[in-house]
Amino acid sequence: MRALIKRASLSILLSVFAPFAALADLIDAQRVLLNGQFSEALEFTHDIADTHPDDAALISARALIELGNPKEAERYAAFAVRVAPKSNSVNAVSLSNAKLS
Repeated sequence: MRALIKRASLSILLSVFAPFAALADLIDAQRVLLNGQFSEALEFTHDIADTHPDDAALISARALIELGNPKEAERYAAFAVRVAPKSNSVNAVSLSNAKLS
């Protein structure tokens, strides 16, 4: 009985704290991107793709542009628009791209 309660408690704790871990990974991905660590930012996007797909795509796009791969970056940006067309982050990128055109 104690083992069952212990497992249930652990399961509840994991489900409560999992979103915080995903948010921490997103913050880390943004931090390394802003610090110019573009390859590392791409690595973090693998960890956040399931929980923050639009952010992962936008971080990937920016990192890929900086790494000299604009064609692949465009694919990720287009994916972000498809996944979250009303996202503030996606809209900001769309507006800046429109001004560049």
